[in-house]
Amino acid sequence: MYQENKKNHKRILNVSIEDTKKMIEKFPEITIYKVIYDQLQSIKERINNNEVLTQEEIFNKYNFGAIAAKNFDESDYGNNLMFLYGLSYKYLNLPDN
Repeated sequence: MYQENKKNHKRILNVSIEDTKKMIEKFPEITIYKVIYDQLQSIKERINNNEVLTQEEIFNKYNFGAIAAKNFDESDYGNNLMFLYGLSYKYLNLPDN
């Protein structure tokens, strides 16, 4: 289903950011989308800077995975967020393709 490599991680991260932007535009009153968007942008920036994200940091600083598990069931959006949440701390050690 989800290949664990840098290329796929970046693709899913970018798709999730774009999907979240669309949700913010469609439902500006639902503030959780802004929280998710900010967290995804933070991870993207850190990955682009080759910063190490530890598992502890992901679990303590970011909550978009838990939000997705609770609110988005088995949707593509929710699955993408949970994939990113569970894999972002491994990013620097993932194969390129």
